[in-house]
Formats: sequence, structure tokens, C-alpha cells
Amino acid sequence: MIKKTILNLTAISLLVAVTTTAEAQTTVDFEGLGEQLGSDSAYRGEDEAGQFSSAPLTFRNNYNPTFDSWNGAAYSNRTSWTLGGASGFEEFQFGNDTVVASPSGGSGTGAGGSATWGVFFGFAPNEARFEIAPGSRLDSFWINNTRTTAHVIENGNSSATAFGSGDFFEVIFNSIEVELVDGMEVVTVLASSEPITLAEDDSVLRDWTLVDLAGSNIADARMIGLEFRSSDVGMFGINTPTYVAIDDITLVAVPEPSAIPLLVLVGLISARRKRIIC
Repeated sequence: MIKKTILNLTAISLLVAVTTTAEAQTTVDFEGLGEQLGSDSAYRGEDEAGQFSSAPLTFRNNYNPTFDSWNGAAYSNRTSWTLGGASGFEEFQFGNDTVVASPSGGSGTGAGGSATWGVFFGFAPNEARFEIAPGSRLDSFWINNTRTTAHVIENGNSSATAFGSGDFFEVIFNSIEVELVDGMEVVTVLASSEPITLAEDDSVLRDWTLVDLAGSNIADARMIGLEFRSSDVGMFGINTPTYVAIDDITLVAVPEPSAIPLLVLVGLISARRKRIIC
């Protein structure tokens, strides 16, 4: 009876250790990155590094200095936003595309009133993406429109129409694999999240909304790509500005598959030693 009790206690201790490891959480809130920013500014990849990181996430970025344009991921604390002239494109310039929407119709802050948030932009599917280090899986994040996207959906511009009945704008998060074939990227979609509605009819998301990924198809993804969809499509693709703001990405730590047998082995050895002592 004593031997069985010791063995059972060892098994319970092992289970508790694994469960505790699995429940450890990390939240990527962009605040550490934001400390590198000046006031009312954004990082859009101007140093052409091609990426930035906030463990356990690595965000891909592509900046074009000729056109002062970017795609992929950025981070921002910018709140100033100026509507330009008649061409309709000025709302995209000078960092306007990294300003987050607010319920009041003006510029917002990060989730929970934080100072910094992330922004993703990708015209082509999975052009905006980020990678997740082994040992972590996605749990949840907060999402919102940028002020630029909300403005264009509500008012239109020279290339996009204001939304009405039957219109929609949404984003899907894909679990992807990327490989180079003859120097070209080949992207394979492994699984997809449910569409997340950013605008429907004449209603536009203007406040931070929680997206829960626990148990979803993409929870265990190693690389995530964003895919935008809109009812407003022209000859060159989506007319709606394909930006979205994201903040407070929560990840759950999971033990490496190779570590679990080792933990079990250590537990069994420990139990055997205790049995011998008895």
C-alpha cells in the first residue's frame, strides 16, 4: 500500500508539473517595443531590418524607402491624423495608417488604454505574417480597425466606396508554411480561423474586441498569415484599406514534445527508487 501511494503521488506531481507548465502565459503587448519610439510616431520598418521581435513572436516587415511604404507588421503610438486633399490618398500618408480607431470617431489608444499597439497591412493574402517560437501556442488577442480603414469604409475615397447594406470587411488568420522554390515563396495554408468581422453593412468596428483562439484550428500554428476580404473589390483587388490593429497577444507555454517522455522517465525512475527504499 505504501509503495502504491508513493507511485501515485509521483504521478500526480508529474501531472501537476506538466499542467502548470502548460498554463503559463505570456502577453505580447508592444509596450516594450514602444519604449523605442518617439512621441506620436510609429515603426514601419524604416531601418529595413525586415523584422522585429517581442518574444516569443517575430513579426515580418518590408519597407520601401522610395515610396515610404511598407507591408507586414508595424507598431505605433501615433494619434495625430490629418485628412488631406481631393486625391483621396492623403489619409494613407505620414503614418496615418498606423493610427487606431476609437468609439468616438477620433484616434484611439491601445487595448485597455495602453500607449502602444501593433498594426498589420497586407494587400495579398498572407503578406502580413508573424512567427511563433516553439514552446508557445496562441490563446487570444485584441483586434480593432485603424482610423484610416474606418474612415474610408464610412466615407469612401477616390478608389473605395462607402459601405452600405450587404457590404463587409473581414480578416482571417491562417496557419501557414512558407518554402522557397526557385527563389520564390510558396505559401501553404494549413488551417484557418473563422472570419473576424471588421465592418458589416454600415457598421464599423471602432473599439478593441477580444478574439479567443483556445481550441481553434490555428491555436497550434507556428506561423500566422493574415488574409483580408471585402465586398468592395476592383480590377486590382480589394479597394478597402487592408489594415488592422492588434494588441495584447496572449500565448500559452506548452512543453516540447521531446520533453514529455523525459519528464515521465524521471518520474518513473523517482518512483522506482522510492519503492526500493521501502
